[in-house]
Amino acid sequence: MIDPLEAGLGTVVERLRRLPEPDPGALLRLRRAVEADGAEPAPGGGLRTVLSPARAAAAAVLLVGLTSLLWIVLLGPRDALPGDAAIPVQFVLAAHDARSVVVVGDFNDWNPAATPLRRGTEGVWSVVVPLSVGRYAYSFVVDGREWRPGGGAAPRLDAFGRPSSVLLVSRPAT
Repeated sequence: MIDPLEAGLGTVVERLRRLPEPDPGALLRLRRAVEADGAEPAPGGGLRTVLSPARAAAAAVLLVGLTSLLWIVLLGPRDALPGDAAIPVQFVLAAHDARSVVVVGDFNDWNPAATPLRRGTEGVWSVVVPLSVGRYAYSFVVDGREWRPGGGAAPRLDAFGRPSSVLLVSRPAT
């Protein structure tokens, strides 16, 4: 039994084999038109466009400029964007017997040397940190060893089992 798909395919192949040869004059006209447009036949039989050195340099400068702009927008400092200026946030901790207090969190990569607090009257420590709008986890480190959550919110344990708090910074109402 002959498969109908194979029979139909054989007919199509036979018709393709009987196509007329291309007109040599048409191929010559096509080649001249392509060369006049600045394109050259590629080794694989396709076409490729050849840019002049000046156009290639301009294209490279444009590509570098657009790529740089994209990186600045995506990875640049958020404070530089209009309407997203840093908001001063005051961190306060009452630690009467403490010799040193620092605040660590998402905003300073949990670096205990980055944001020390200053001792005020009656053992109240404070510091003002400019932060962009967002959500931040933070904790106080007292005397370099004791981790304490901040604020009146219930503390949560961070990934390392230390107490921390969450701070939501929003744009002040105008």
